[in-house]
Amino acid sequence: MKRLLRLLMCIAFAATGLSACQAPEQIDVTKQAPRLISVVPSNVWNGCTAIISGIGFSEVADENVVTVDGQQVAVSMATSNRLTLTMPEHADGKAVIAVSVNGLEADTVLETNYTQLPELVVKVTGITPAKGFAGDLVTISGENFSTVPSENLVTFGDVPATVESVTSTTLKVIAPEHPKGAVNVKIVTGGKTLTAPSQFTYMVFAIDSNYPERGAEGDKVTIKGDGFSLVPSENIVMVGEQVASVEASTETSLTVIMPDNAEGEYTFSVTVGNKTVTGGKFVYGGSWRVQTLVTGYSKVQDLALASDGTFWITRRETGAHGIYKFNPQTNVLSPVKVSSGSTASDSDLLANSHPWGADVGPDGKLYFAAKNTAKILTCDAQGNIAQYVINNQTIANPMKVLCASDGTIYVLVRGAGAGLGYVLQVNNGDVQNTWPLTTALYEMMCFNADKTKIFVFANTSGDIQMIDLVSKNMTRVAGIGTNHSNAASYTDGEPGNPLTATVRQAEGAVCAADGTIYFTDSIGKTIRMFKPGPNGDYSKGTIETILGTPYDNTVLPYPNGIALGPDGKTLYYLENSGMVLKIFYK
Repeated sequence: MKRLLRLLMCIAFAATGLSACQAPEQIDVTKQAPRLISVVPSNVWNGCTAIISGIGFSEVADENVVTVDGQQVAVSMATSNRLTLTMPEHADGKAVIAVSVNGLEADTVLETNYTQLPELVVKVTGITPAKGFAGDLVTISGENFSTVPSENLVTFGDVPATVESVTSTTLKVIAPEHPKGAVNVKIVTGGKTLTAPSQFTYMVFAIDSNYPERGAEGDKVTIKGDGFSLVPSENIVMVGEQVASVEASTETSLTVIMPDNAEGEYTFSVTVGNKTVTGGKFVYGGSWRVQTLVTGYSKVQDLALASDGTFWITRRETGAHGIYKFNPQTNVLSPVKVSSGSTASDSDLLANSHPWGADVGPDGKLYFAAKNTAKILTCDAQGNIAQYVINNQTIANPMKVLCASDGTIYVLVRGAGAGLGYVLQVNNGDVQNTWPLTTALYEMMCFNADKTKIFVFANTSGDIQMIDLVSKNMTRVAGIGTNHSNAASYTDGEPGNPLTATVRQAEGAVCAADGTIYFTDSIGKTIRMFKPGPNGDYSKGTIETILGTPYDNTVLPYPNGIALGPDGKTLYYLENSGMVLKIFYK
């Protein structure tokens, strides 16, 4: 049995290459000699690092003996398959590397070739940023720069730059002072002089100009200069103490929306990063602007502001005599009551009536002059037309109606034939006062701010009459008494002396809360204002043209009625050719 068991063990150990027939203490495990595969690099030089690849190396560096043509070389790092060493001094040419590990020689050797140390190629591959200012940090990219800062000389257009930090692939330098424009960037390193592949462009942070140079809040202004950020929000623009919104930006221009400021001249301040520059000029003083809101309604005559913020409008177009409403919020003009008839009657008071100057009464109705039918008519919100009867009075050519808060109305009547025009004061249908005018042709009138005075505008007599409703006196407060007849004779007169101005046919007039009267000059093709003097004295006031060029119908062909909007500042007026327009000061 023991023999059989021993026989089976011998067979098993034979399969593993061991002799099972020996006793365990007699087994001999023999170490293998190392085997060499390659050396990197294949061409070496004195002092370079080389790596020998193979099998069977000791991980203890000293147990690996390496010789180069018989000269032993220390192994600095070892693994089972790699040895790292520094190549010793040797003449150029072939050399044999041999390796032994713990006395066991590798069965082969490796051949290498000694050469001269390759010359390092220094390159400049880029410069960032390509544009900037003196004092900016600029990064120069490349290869094989000296890692000693003082051994890298950098110039911008022959001006030395300060080298801040270096690596073998980057130089960080401070751009030196230099005039505006593109310059070559040169680097001297390792005895080599190199030029960057692209130039560095010096910018000068500056504001050169702006357009326009005059305007108001909300106006769009373009600032020209250099050194602005391409990101709009990175440009902080100040006008006085107010910040302007930057809408768009390039390196050389900024588009800004002007903030609100008091009237006067201001300079711009632009800050980008830690740099600030000032320049340019902008005068807040503004100008009057005109905007067309509605077209297509010819011969719209007068307009009056209703309590709900809409406007009543009278229209005298043939076949469309009537009353309309205009909504300044939607810019929609809608008919309230329109007649297509050719002959007026009790059932159609609007037919061929030529609705003219109008005002809103305390009852909310529109009171208006039916010029052609010599009546004063009213219109309510539903479009019901009625006659306001003036007792015991026959009128011809009524031109304008004004309504006081107590229900009293004032009617401007243009004289018939050679008769003089006049103004009637009427309460409950009864005439209470009459003011005869100097000529037949007076077209328009308006209250002052507190409705204690009425200003009456002539057609051909060249004056503005003022009726004092307290004293009942009427005096000429403006106009030389001779109308203008062309651009040469058109004048606003001397400031503080309205009697030196020439005036003519006004088809619309309205007074603002501050006492300023705005009136249209339909013959002069302008809109003008009449500002009172000190203490509200109109005799010492000033007339000024605010819109249009005298006798040039390019802007204002034939302005008719005018009224102030709900804000008390914006003016709306009617153009005889069929437009509703807005004018405002900015």
